[in-house]
Amino acid sequence: MRKHIESLLERNISGLSIELGEKLEKYEKELERMERIENKIVKVNSEEVEIIEQLGEYFIDIKNDGSYRYDVAHASLYKVENEAGNVYFEIACHDTYGVDFTEKVTEYNIDFFEDTWLAEDQKGGTYYDSIFFKEEKDAIDYLKMVLRAHESFEEAVRASGLIE
Repeated sequence: MRKHIESLLERNISGLSIELGEKLEKYEKELERMERIENKIVKVNSEEVEIIEQLGEYFIDIKNDGSYRYDVAHASLYKVENEAGNVYFEIACHDTYGVDFTEKVTEYNIDFFEDTWLAEDQKGGTYYDSIFFKEEKDAIDYLKMVLRAHESFEEAVRASGLIE
């Protein structure tokens, strides 16, 4: 019996080691990809650019404070041009605090929740930082891999665990 238990433990430990090793390798590769993307950030004075076109809205995180008030972290992707005529892709980061939504968020009222957030966000004062890239692909990779942003409000709500 003891040999059987030792055998089971040995298999579990070796299996665990392999699993942990695979997870560590995946984590290291993801870190390398993030570092490559972060190295593509360029310094641009955000006060010296003009928006050419908005390319998208991404949602990073939605948190509930437990009392039907929500904080929404989101980012806008813009194609911009500076005074010298150089084109960049700007990720403008925003936080909207204290979105009042007095119902439990469900799949049936998610559009109403998004409208409520948008009304609060349009009051202004939510911008806090910008990041610039020379290539649109790099900006999108940064949004998805580093910020873990979602392309839709609904995706972010689900990823945040507000609805199943």
